[in-house]
Amino acid sequence: MSSNPFEPPRTMDLDGEAARAPGPLVVSSDAFRELAIAAPWVRALARFTTLNAVLLAAGLIADLARSHGAAIAALGVLANGASLAMTTLLLLALRRYATASLRLHEASAVAVGPIISAQASYLRLCGILAAIATGTFTVRLVVGIAKGDFLAWIYK
Repeated sequence: MSSNPFEPPRTMDLDGEAARAPGPLVVSSDAFRELAIAAPWVRALARFTTLNAVLLAAGLIADLARSHGAAIAALGVLANGASLAMTTLLLLALRRYATASLRLHEASAVAVGPIISAQASYLRLCGILAAIATGTFTVRLVVGIAKGDFLAWIYK
């Protein structure tokens, strides 16, 4: 041991995979009950996300049909297209999660592993898309302020 009290502890491997616990994985009855309670809500969220994707697609078609200038139409198509792409990615992960949670009623504890895997995948994707959306909003805000267009609609 070093005489430096501020030295971090020595470890064997900082970048390796975590060791799996010996024996079968066990899920508590409370966790199992919470997964079962969340299952209908996950399916409802998948339905609402599907509706949102349909409305975004309709908005994309409406932007194409309007007779604005080419630049404004292109921005509308780009904005709706990006939103539709993000919603589609979320919908794919959410449908996987909903399908896994549907199997919970059929196969009880056997389905817990795929549910947790699908849930982790969905939440990871939500985090990534939230970071992208926040960055995009920040860039749009800075550009709008720099151009003097920020809140210009108030002063018209």
